[in-house]
Amino acid sequence: MQTVVSCSKCGGQMLADPQLHPVVVCPHCQAHVQVQQSAQPAPTDGMPPTMPYAPVSPPGQGKATASLVLGLCSLVMWLCPIVGIAISIIGIVLGAQANAVQRRGTATAGIVCSVIGLVLSLANAALGAYFFMTGQVQPFGLPGQP
Repeated sequence: MQTVVSCSKCGGQMLADPQLHPVVVCPHCQAHVQVQQSAQPAPTDGMPPTMPYAPVSPPGQGKATASLVLGLCSLVMWLCPIVGIAISIIGIVLGAQANAVQRRGTATAGIVCSVIGLVLSLANAALGAYFFMTGQVQPFGLPGQP
């Protein structure tokens, strides 16, 4: 008769027959579990026993990944300063929030890439404004000087 056995190491549940297998290996953590006769009988409705929930990702991991992706995008988008500045600032904020929850290399890399993208975007915007103010470059769509 099969019974439900709980692993003492990870808490996972499995089916085992104490008469056939007095010791079973936990499929989750590979620990050896002693099967006792007084274990809870298996459910009779044909459904397997409930398994523990999947491990939850550490808090801040999604924000760290988003910060890295936005940081990498900002390294390309500095060519269009308006978009590059916005993406860089959002990447820095998400990276800082992820670092506050749990220090991760991904969040730090996202912050570094975002800061580099922000500096490049600001430099491009300042250079464009300087050239426009000195009359060396005309914006798109406006007629040039004769």
